[in-house]
Amino acid sequence: MGKIDKKEPNFSIPGKPMNQVELEKMIKIAEEGNFHSIKDLKAKVSDWKSKSEK
Repeated sequence: MGKIDKKEPNFSIPGKPMNQVELEKMIKIAEEGNFHSIKDLKAKVSDWKSKSEK
């Protein structure tokens, strides 16, 4: 039987290591961004569909 690799997975872009602090910082920035409601999203999709039908 082989050994189990106990290294933590690297969720960053290959070749660009990222530590836990940088990851948490990026998550906080994303959480502060704009979010759309389902109603807004449906309106945007229907608008997009009507434009593409022309």
